[in-house]
Amino acid sequence: MTPQSSFMVLAPVAPAREAELRGLLAGMNEAPGRVNPRNTLVPFAQFGTLHVARFLLLDDKTLDDGQVYGLPRPTYPLYLAFLGDVDGDADEFLQEVARRAPEGLRTVFACCEGFAANGDLVGWMKRHSVPSAAEYVNWRGRTVRRVRRKRRCTTRSIATSGAGRKHSTEQTRERSMPPSGVSCRTRLRPGG
Repeated sequence: MTPQSSFMVLAPVAPAREAELRGLLAGMNEAPGRVNPRNTLVPFAQFGTLHVARFLLLDDKTLDDGQVYGLPRPTYPLYLAFLGDVDGDADEFLQEVARRAPEGLRTVFACCEGFAANGDLVGWMKRHSVPSAAEYVNWRGRTVRRVRRKRRCTTRSIATSGAGRKHSTEQTRERSMPPSGVSCRTRLRPGG
């Protein structure tokens, strides 16, 4: 069974580069909050073991809350987080992403304090890695490959399950989903 693991690279943003970084991250999206998986910086779609990944800015919007109690307003740096869940070892994924998208990673991380443009990219990510406080795995052992196969199977099954008949979406879903733990193999009928 292939284990899943997570990674999180966390680094403070250089204040003078914040606007540039926000522009870079926005340029990776199809819409606000929705990444283009084929973006030119880090094209996540090309990584077959990647369940989910994202870059995000950690900007604490609650810093003024303590002033209600007479506490001074704390100051924290703005952080960039690069995090994700992968099949296999997280360190191996960091090596792969650094090998396949080095220019994009260097462009993004150049906006962080202490990043050397020509330095060891994998080493820098590992030095800035922090462990997860909690991890979620929906289904142990279900790899990205299996998830994609299941999606194709279900889509094909829905398309062929009721040719010519009208069903509600729920009825179609119930008819198309195999019982839990059953392998889905759709056989197309001749001419269908």
